[in-house]
Amino acid sequence: MDASELPINSSYAYWAPNSTFRLVNVPWDSGYRNVVEFTDRAAQDAWFDKLPGITVTRASMQRYGAPVRVDVPFNRASLYNYLVVEQPYGFDTTKRYYYFITDCVQVNANVTQLNVYLDVWQTYLFDRTWGQAYVERGHIGVANESQMAYHMRANLDIPEGLDCGSEYRIVKQVDQHYLAKTTHPGETHPDETHTMLVIVSTVNLSQDPGDVSNPHLFTANGSFVDTISNGANVYALFGRKEMFEFWGQMQSKSWASQGVLSMWLCPDITYQAPPPAGMAAWGLKFHLFGDERNVELMEIGSLTRVREFMRAEHFISMENLSLPARYRHLRKFLTYPYTVVELSTTNGSCVTLKPQYFDSDTIVARSFEWLGAPSPRMWISPDSYNGNEGLSITVGFDDFPRLLGVTNASQTWLASNANSIRQQRANAEWSQDKTLKGVNNAYAQASEGASLAQANAGRNRTLARTLNALQVDAANAQTENSNLANRLNTNTSVSRQTAQAIISGAGSLASASGPVAAGASLAGQAGSLAIGANAQYEHMAIQNNAATSATSINNTLSTASMSASSENAYTQASDAASMQQRFADQNRALGVAVAHGDYANTIAGINARVQDAQLIPPSTVGTSGGEAALIALGDNKCRLRLRRINDAAIRNIGEVWLRYGYYVQRYMTLPARLKCMSRFAYWKCQDVELVRGAMPEEFKLTLKGILEKGVTVWADPDIIATCDRGDNAPLPGYRY
Repeated sequence: MDASELPINSSYAYWAPNSTFRLVNVPWDSGYRNVVEFTDRAAQDAWFDKLPGITVTRASMQRYGAPVRVDVPFNRASLYNYLVVEQPYGFDTTKRYYYFITDCVQVNANVTQLNVYLDVWQTYLFDRTWGQAYVERGHIGVANESQMAYHMRANLDIPEGLDCGSEYRIVKQVDQHYLAKTTHPGETHPDETHTMLVIVSTVNLSQDPGDVSNPHLFTANGSFVDTISNGANVYALFGRKEMFEFWGQMQSKSWASQGVLSMWLCPDITYQAPPPAGMAAWGLKFHLFGDERNVELMEIGSLTRVREFMRAEHFISMENLSLPARYRHLRKFLTYPYTVVELSTTNGSCVTLKPQYFDSDTIVARSFEWLGAPSPRMWISPDSYNGNEGLSITVGFDDFPRLLGVTNASQTWLASNANSIRQQRANAEWSQDKTLKGVNNAYAQASEGASLAQANAGRNRTLARTLNALQVDAANAQTENSNLANRLNTNTSVSRQTAQAIISGAGSLASASGPVAAGASLAGQAGSLAIGANAQYEHMAIQNNAATSATSINNTLSTASMSASSENAYTQASDAASMQQRFADQNRALGVAVAHGDYANTIAGINARVQDAQLIPPSTVGTSGGEAALIALGDNKCRLRLRRINDAAIRNIGEVWLRYGYYVQRYMTLPARLKCMSRFAYWKCQDVELVRGAMPEEFKLTLKGILEKGVTVWADPDIIATCDRGDNAPLPGYRY
């Protein structure tokens, strides 16, 4: 009925006692902290009708705002906090009004005055339509079916200012070795790592360096790896077994291995990866030192790689948070600062990431690798994070193990001194040969001199003997001649003397004796003279023989003396020649011994240096350093960790959200039904608008104020103050 239908002069019959008052108790109060949103008016009436209380019928009409007097004693009336008024007067539509009983005043023994305050919410529950409002917080955020939009960034990425505690608990972890302990196809070592040894050398390791007695060195011709030029050569070696072979083979050519400047262990960049664009192969393969029996190396052309390093499927999920059951529907726990994603390496590099800034619950980390010289490095960056941060957010490894190689220092010394040692040996041999030639020459000269002296002595002896023989012959001839002459002289003298004697005797005799006498006497005289002459002859012969003998003896003595002198001279010359020869032999022996001794000493000196060199401790090539302990411990990893706040903070924050919902901080059109949860829903708004409100302006302001102050909207009034806040599930159909 509108105003035109009302009678101008109303009959007091319309004011007859026709109202019904029901005094009941409700679990909410006039502060509007809790309100009830019935599904419809019938449900509202049904709930109030079932409430126990006091019903007063045929009561006087209650005017809005005016106290109500009921025929109920004070003691009974004061037991109730709520009044339901129904006034079915014909001049108006029948409508129930709901009042809070703010006070009871005893009028008399049977009458109590009730001071009442209109429950605007219940009275006009179905007489308003909400418009837009700025929702500060509430369960609409929990019930929002779009809360995961843009991976929670659109609606859940709003700070709450709640205490999250000081520690985060690890609830999920995924590890990935940067030297992955997997097996190459066909390998039998389950712990074989896909490793690569990068070698930087000033010596060209592809060339044959010769042997220790005839060494060679070939200078590196430089490298050009991924636009990075280097004066040294850069090589790559793959596999653990090959590395051991390489280090052993390095020792066989230590003089060439000394050119290795550095070696570091890093991931095998070629494993299951095609060569970079524009390259037919990763590099040129060759055998160490040009020997096919040696390990195979690669003169690598690229040491850059970008790849998917690790993947964690469904990593950011409520299941992984391991929350208590009552909080598992609170998806905001998946956002920062309640949950963080930690990307770290076991060498101490770490970045903390906000889960809501990933585009998916699956996390992919990419590696950006530069493994060449100088400064090899491996960065690991989350993929599709905050748009794509790339290298601005990374962890990584920049301290790869730098390894030492061991070489034979004595071999290196020998090779380095091979030419000088060879020259020293040649000099020693030449010195020996020269000395021996001099000794032999002096010996030959001395021997020739001794031989010549001996020969001269022999010739002199022969000559002396010849001369002696001639002298003997001459002496003998002289003696014979002398003897002959002596005999002739003797004979002649005797004959002459004899004849003279005879003649003289005869004459004497003749003179003295006459002829006969003379004759006889002559014969006697002659005989006597003859005897005398013979005696004289004999005497002269003796004298002559004596003289001859003396001459012969003298000749013999002279010859013997000359022979003895010549023999003595020969003997002395022979002795001198023999002595000269002995001296020559001794000098030769001494010279040979000295030559051999000097040679032996020189060679011994060279050998001593060589032997001393063999005591030189092994030397190293490369440098030692880097992080090797983690590899030894098998903990050389990159880690993805899902961390959440501790259980105490979960409980504290979770209870706040169960009671008051999330921060929403958004303008929205309020839903027709504010009860967005199965049991209750909290709303805290600003700038609330009513599209429709069939009520006085005061009541509109009241309704707006209820939401702006913050109110809990219940579906079932019977559970107010008793409901477990955890037993409150989101209802479908709510979205913003």
